[in-house]
Amino acid sequence: SFGALIHPPSTRPDVLERLEAAARTGGATVFGTGIDPGFFSDYIPVALSGASQRIDSIRIYELALYASGHQSDEVAFDIFGFGQPVDFVPPIVEPNGLKANWGGVISSIADQLGLGLDSIETSFEMWPADEGFDYQGRRIEQGTIGAMRFEIAGVVDGVTRVAVEHVTRTQAHQAPEWRRALQ
Repeated sequence: SFGALIHPPSTRPDVLERLEAAARTGGATVFGTGIDPGFFSDYIPVALSGASQRIDSIRIYELALYASGHQSDEVAFDIFGFGQPVDFVPPIVEPNGLKANWGGVISSIADQLGLGLDSIETSFEMWPADEGFDYQGRRIEQGTIGAMRFEIAGVVDGVTRVAVEHVTRTQAHQAPEWRRALQ
């Protein structure tokens, strides 16, 4: 999905203007959605909140195993930076990119729940591969990026109230201290 369109009020004004002008010219409408960002991270949490009497915070997790051959090389190496030095900042976790892609998710949930955010904060960490291994016809060397975790958080009075966290591994055993899917 094109994350910037998940919550139009969060979209850069110049992007929104161009899209609206094109839609007017073409007599069309634009609907932006996807899976994440999109339906699973935006709409389901708000719908589920209706089953609660009190909500202190909402946290959405994506826990992924990008096993060799399950992602394009562009996603694995160029966007996620697998195999790069652990101090490398891949495009997927660059703070402005995180806010552009998932900030709308955080803002959309907050808006729908009537929550005024003070800020949207981002964080990430890389997990160094504990051994070298072959991955999609390339090699991820020991000590280079083998897994990553990132978070986009909506903060009110210094407390995270809405967050999206992603944990992505290239091998199932990596980063054992990070959250895992139920087995």
